[in-house]
Amino acid sequence: EEASPGYYRVLLADRIEVELGATRRCGVQRYDHLETDSVLVILDLGYGQDDKPTGSRLTVVSDTLITGYRYSSGWAARQRVYFAMAFSRPLKKWRGIDGGWQGPSGSVEAKAVLAALHFGSTDVGNELLIRTGLSSVSEDGALANLRAEAPHGDFVRYRREAREAWNRE
Repeated sequence: EEASPGYYRVLLADRIEVELGATRRCGVQRYDHLETDSVLVILDLGYGQDDKPTGSRLTVVSDTLITGYRYSSGWAARQRVYFAMAFSRPLKKWRGIDGGWQGPSGSVEAKAVLAALHFGSTDVGNELLIRTGLSSVSEDGALANLRAEAPHGDFVRYRREAREAWNRE
């Protein structure tokens, strides 16, 4: 493990390197050394720390962009978090926990959406970068934050900018 302001790295199962970075309103995830024939990401909108979901939605806008929201109660009575997630490799298919596999479009809405996102094989490369914009106002706001703060796929640059912002403060 390694941690510093705006950065976290861990090795999973002795082979998958996970790196997490941040901007003010965005998170950036990089998964490297994906030596497998199938890359699958689980998105659990039901999980939260010290709160309970009251509603959630996932919309697959395109093969590289999803949006949605998670409503919950806990530390805040009516918490609203909206998100927009961009992927560095195209989404091949996805499914909600109660549905069948779908192509790269569609949506699912439930109290607690649990979805599997399938990116296919790693023959094109062995890295998956996920950039996530957040907003407490709207999905459009989350997308605007994503475009403003995490518009590129250079993870090293996000790490450097987070360190520089920390040092300025």
